[in-house]
Amino acid sequence: MKKNCEGLPGCGKKKDKLSLLKRAQNFIATSTKHVANGLKNVNDTDYMIRIRTCNTCDKLAGGNTCSLCGCYIPTKARWEVSDCPLNKWKK
Repeated sequence: MKKNCEGLPGCGKKKDKLSLLKRAQNFIATSTKHVANGLKNVNDTDYMIRIRTCNTCDKLAGGNTCSLCGCYIPTKARWEVSDCPLNKWKK
């Protein structure tokens, strides 16, 4: 049985892109944790390790956004309470 989109680019491929609503929900949840944690950031060394880790990840989209959680990596990597959805960052 043929798919309606057969032969078109991207047919049958899973989309990694999150909806704007889901991205907003993730940002609000993480921002709330960040405020509750006293707005603490990781040190510069840990920040750079997180950034390097993300830069080698196949889930990085557009050079600065995680396609799994939709977060803006330069901000997310700085916040102490943030976690990588693939558990690639040290705790």
